[in-house]
Amino acid sequence: MCVVGVPKVRLAVALIAAICIHRVAQPAAIGLGVLMLGAFVMHLKVKDPIKKALSSIAVPAMSAAIALL
Repeated sequence: MCVVGVPKVRLAVALIAAICIHRVAQPAAIGLGVLMLGAFVMHLKVKDPIKKALSSIAVPAMSAAIALL
């Protein structure tokens, strides 16, 4: 859990910092999106209901929007 939790928190903090430091927005958004895509794959692998996996779908979508803008 720490292996995934620490990078997730760091990337989320980097996205918040991107409000002032614009150059960190794209790498942080891409990193968080990739991490959450992995979470979605794991939800599918353990056959969780889609309701449980919604956040792991929503975060990569928002991260893609941030990375592209």
